[in-house]
Amino acid sequence: LMLVLWPDYLPMVDGANHLARLHIMTAPPTSPLHEMYTVTWTLIPDLGLDVTYSILHNAISPEVTIRFCVLLSFVLMLGAVWTIQRAIYGRLSYSAAAAPIFLFGSPWHMGYINFLMGTSFALAALAVYVAAGRRLTPIVTVVLGVAGAVMLICHMAAFAGFALLLSGFHLSEELSAFRLPRLMPCLRKCILLGIVFAPGSALYLLCEKPHLTVGITYSIGKSRDAVAATLATGGVIDACIMIGGLVLFTLARRAGAVSVWDIGKPPLALFAAT
Repeated sequence: LMLVLWPDYLPMVDGANHLARLHIMTAPPTSPLHEMYTVTWTLIPDLGLDVTYSILHNAISPEVTIRFCVLLSFVLMLGAVWTIQRAIYGRLSYSAAAAPIFLFGSPWHMGYINFLMGTSFALAALAVYVAAGRRLTPIVTVVLGVAGAVMLICHMAAFAGFALLLSGFHLSEELSAFRLPRLMPCLRKCILLGIVFAPGSALYLLCEKPHLTVGITYSIGKSRDAVAATLATGGVIDACIMIGGLVLFTLARRAGAVSVWDIGKPPLALFAAT
């Protein structure tokens, strides 16, 4: 967190764009900015920072708002890692020490603050689910539904990732079973998942959509960020991380702990469903 508090301005590529927009939003009536810009609000799935500043602008500056949102995101992410590991293993694993490294990855460098905010809420929501014994009780369902709506407002990709991960967690037994699962228990799980995703999905239906070709171009242009290693710092580090992952998988496979089919079937099933 000291690396977020230390610099005068956060070293993010898109940080200046965010900062300028926040200043324009609350510029005084006499500001010459009004001769060049008009503030128009509409519902889009990329508003986390803007909504936060519109609420807090009487108390804190745009610079402090950005720093606060990044700090809050990092705290939620680290807290989620802590909670999930404690819930699964009953203790904190040494692998949690690697979590801070991944905070300063491609989203941080590029300044995707809304995505960082949405992802932090997604991880925190998953931590709530895991800590609750991976059961969608009425209270957990409501909490995750509200969190999903917040994620969608912050960033659509964060909500989509949350939906994919939560579905994988909650349907893990059905997806990893050799035979087809029983219909009614699986259907009940899918209905509960649908209730969790309903608020965020409803908001998305109300959102202003980008032009189709723009959305496709954007998705293709960002595909490298999606499929590369989280650090995304260049070919050498990416290659080392991927080679390390392949080595670990090979060792686990030779030890009989995992098979290619065990790893491949759940994501293939989720991909087909998506």
